[in-house]
Amino acid sequence: MKKIILSLMLTSHLFGYSDSDMDGVEDGYDKCANTPFSDLVDLSGCSKQSLSTKKMLNYDVVVGVGYSNINYSSNEKANTTTSSLQADLFYENWTFQTIASRYHSSSSSSEVDGFDDTQINLFYNFSPLDNLTLNCGLGVVLPTYKSGYDNEAMDYSGNINAQYNLNDKKYIFGAYGFTQVNDKDVANIEYQNIHSYRVGVGQNFDDVSLNLSYSQTDSIYKEIVPLEAISMSLNYPLNNHWFTRVDYDYGLSESTSDSAGSLNLGYFF
Repeated sequence: MKKIILSLMLTSHLFGYSDSDMDGVEDGYDKCANTPFSDLVDLSGCSKQSLSTKKMLNYDVVVGVGYSNINYSSNEKANTTTSSLQADLFYENWTFQTIASRYHSSSSSSEVDGFDDTQINLFYNFSPLDNLTLNCGLGVVLPTYKSGYDNEAMDYSGNINAQYNLNDKKYIFGAYGFTQVNDKDVANIEYQNIHSYRVGVGQNFDDVSLNLSYSQTDSIYKEIVPLEAISMSLNYPLNNHWFTRVDYDYGLSESTSDSAGSLNLGYFF
């Protein structure tokens, strides 16, 4: 369960981005809502070519690098860098997602590296009201992180995310997530299930969307205060296929990295 909190925070950042008709153009920029899923659209989200009457699959690949000054496996101060690979497969309102990452952490007393746990998620996106979008997800966390105690087990997660558009440019959002932690307690280490919360506001500009949010997430370890942070996320579409995202987190609790950030580059097929 190494650094599950960072993975949860990364995933929840994604839901400030809303694409109700799944055409690859964010709702804030989409001038043609509810275009058929099989249509090829322009940068404004309007159909420029109907490819087929059949439903089509689309997908993206996102690579990222990140930094924090805490090793969350030991809850100690350390310079920790992370490289990640994320893939999303889209079909109508469904999204299938995988996230894998590798870390390197160094402090005055140790230097370690390895794989984080791998996430596999399934999301369903729908709009019960004109201005409201909901995204519900279930997932598994594969124990690819090795603690050294041979106590790793598969964990299960669920979450719900909501975004409400105040107007064409402004929106508010919130998220709740739960992870059932199945790792076995060892020595003086006791694990607990994880509850996470996030609330925030967003603003779409001409080419950039900006999100500001507050999050609170339980530590995987008992008797560790929850991780609290204020976060900022910038999303920028480079063209019809390439997009970038920059995230910065400022820690509010002693268990959270004072500063953490990530840079992500994605390609939508």
